[in-house]
Amino acid sequence: MAARTAQKERTRQAIVDTCAELIAEGQNPSIDDVAERSGISRATIYRYFNRPIDIVWHVMADRAMPDFQAQLDAADDGLVDRVVAAERGVGDFLFENVARVRAFEVTVLGRVIDGTATDEDRPARRLTYIDQAIEPSRDALGDRTADLLRHSLAMVIGSEAVIALTDACKLDEDDAREVTRWACEALVAHAMRSRESGER
Repeated sequence: MAARTAQKERTRQAIVDTCAELIAEGQNPSIDDVAERSGISRATIYRYFNRPIDIVWHVMADRAMPDFQAQLDAADDGLVDRVVAAERGVGDFLFENVARVRAFEVTVLGRVIDGTATDEDRPARRLTYIDQAIEPSRDALGDRTADLLRHSLAMVIGSEAVIALTDACKLDEDDAREVTRWACEALVAHAMRSRESGER
C-alpha cells in the first residue's frame, strides 16, 4: 500500500514538474502538452487533475518560498529594515519565477470566475513574511496601525505587484524592485508617523 501511495505521488509530481517546464518555456500548457512531454497518458493525468489550470495552480502552490529568517536575522532591528527584508525574500522568489507567477494568477482568477475557487487557492504566504517583519514592532505601532500596515504591504509584496509593475508599467526587474522597496519604506514611514501623531 505504501509503495502504491509513493508511486502515485511520484506520478503527480512528474505531472506538475512537466507543467512547470512548459510554463518556464513560455507556454500555456494543455493536458495534451503535459501528456506529450511527460509520457504520462491523458487518462492518467485526468485521474490527478480535472483541468490544466489545476496543474498550473499546483506548479506555484507546490513551490514554497524559501525561509527568509536568515535575511531577517541579518537586518537591523528597525521596522524598515525588517520589512525590506520581507520584500526581498518574497520578491527574489517571485522575480525568479515570473512566467509561473503569470500562469498562477491566470489560474486563480479562472477558478474565481468559474466558481471553483477555494480558500486554499491563495495560500497568502506573503503574510507569513510580513508578520515576521512587523511582529517585533506591533506593540509600538498598536494593533490597528500594525494591521493597516500589514494589509497595505500585502498590496506591494506579492504576485499582483509583479504583474502590475512588469506588465502594466512595463518596468524591468531592477526598476520594479526599486518601486516595491520604495513603497514598503513609504508605508512603514507613514505607519510610524500615524502612530506618533495618534492617528488611526
